[in-house]
Amino acid sequence: ESITDLTRLKLLNLSNNNLSSLLDQIGNLSFLNRLEIQNNLIENLPQSIQNLSNIEHINVSNNKLTFEDIILLPNDIQEYFYAPQDSIGENQSYEITREITLTVDQTIDMDVDNILYQWSKNGVIINEENTQNLIVTDKGRYNYIFKKESHSNLILTSKSIYVQFGEGTDPLDSLALADLNKINPINTLGWDLNTPVNTWEGVTVENNRVTQLQINAKNLYTFEKSFQNLTELEYLHIGGNNLSNFPIEITKFTQLNFLHIGNNTISSIPSAFSNLNKLTQLQIQKNNIGYSGIETISKSFSGSFSYKDQGNISDDSTIFYNQNIIISVPDSATNNQYQWYKDNSILNNENNRNLSVSEDGTYHCIITNPD
Repeated sequence: ESITDLTRLKLLNLSNNNLSSLLDQIGNLSFLNRLEIQNNLIENLPQSIQNLSNIEHINVSNNKLTFEDIILLPNDIQEYFYAPQDSIGENQSYEITREITLTVDQTIDMDVDNILYQWSKNGVIINEENTQNLIVTDKGRYNYIFKKESHSNLILTSKSIYVQFGEGTDPLDSLALADLNKINPINTLGWDLNTPVNTWEGVTVENNRVTQLQINAKNLYTFEKSFQNLTELEYLHIGGNNLSNFPIEITKFTQLNFLHIGNNTISSIPSAFSNLNKLTQLQIQKNNIGYSGIETISKSFSGSFSYKDQGNISDDSTIFYNQNIIISVPDSATNNQYQWYKDNSILNNENNRNLSVSEDGTYHCIITNPD
């Protein structure tokens, strides 16, 4: 005969055993008013426990229950003991070389409303870190807790998440440099990819991350998207290469304070340049950047800035026509001043960005800007 067949049972004490579950039929004990199941290994309460309409005392503490079990029973039971419970989740360990995001166990209490979260490091609460995710850049022992105001006696604490620094250069940093070497097959970087990254010429590694790159005049033409993973880069010298476009990946380097991209053939500056809010030194001289590009930089940058000796901002072109045509220059920065020439002779009063042409000849425009 099963205990659950004792339908007139009033007291049931199953405490201090090794029970991992309760039979669903426990809900048939309609006369039960006292239930002791503390100090077991119970992981879930059966839904039928809600049928114990005469229960006045219940102790479910020191099990492996979470809020989804605790809220099955009304909080106003005369004597309801549900705290503490065992820690939740599993112990975890990470070796990191860059920031990672820790996340609470999404399988726990996922259908319970109004759960409050709090993260701690080495047993100390981390102020204002009360969401499901935590960005970690430092080693330590991390835990998170679940709380619910309606059942304030219970605080569920996760098992520990141990974070330590790994050895060697960050894998994503290493891959970014390997990709750079691969996509520029005639480069003169001289890197031996079978040796540690911190031994490569022009590369500085600090705390597992690449922080400086001095790879000027290395016959580089382009960059892979993976280059943007060098997020701890503080110093970048890529001047004297063969770059025709500003590498958009650079705009991800929010730690960058020195940038040299001079002596290339870059013709424009992306608006995302404004992301480089720690930049203090910039050298873009001897490119093909017009005043519009310089204006883009000036809107967000106030540091040391070298931009002189720019080359032509457009290529030579030949136009065949049979009627008047309009030619224009590809630069419209604020306060630009234009002067057009035909066959190297000045065209008086032709001081606009556009020029109406009705005669054969070789035309060019010189742009100046008082700003």
